[in-house]
Amino acid sequence: MTTTETNRRIPGPLYAAAGAGDLVYQQLRKLPTKVVELRERADTDLKVDVDKVRDRATDAAQRNLAALLTTAQAVQERAAAVYTELVARGERVVRGAEAEAADTALTVATELEAAANEPAEVEAKTPETTPATPDVTAPVEVEGSLETKPVKRNRPSARK
Repeated sequence: MTTTETNRRIPGPLYAAAGAGDLVYQQLRKLPTKVVELRERADTDLKVDVDKVRDRATDAAQRNLAALLTTAQAVQERAAAVYTELVARGERVVRGAEAEAADTALTVATELEAAANEPAEVEAKTPETTPATPDVTAPVEVEGSLETKPVKRNRPSARK
């Protein structure tokens, strides 16, 4: 940094912006003189046939309009085709997801049915120890007399 930069209270970029603004202002002050000069030169150099320019502009506008309509129609047709393709693709995706879900459900159902048909891993009681009809109460001898007392039964667990 130079000594002048360290003595400044306003940052350098602010001075740069002020300098650019002054340059633009000086150029704008010259603008009215430049406009008058260009107007005089245009009047002397160019003799314009307004009707001819208007006709050419109208023809160009009509050509551009026709081209624009053709392009718009092509874009519309392409957009409709893309939309149709997207709809078909979406339908395939949904059908595929539905088919996949159906396959998964069928697989799960098959596995559950197979598991239900397999022998359980629970200890089965032999016929000698298991009564033919389960008795909820059994006679119990209490100090010389017979009383009925509920008997707990073991239930098979629902483990896989």
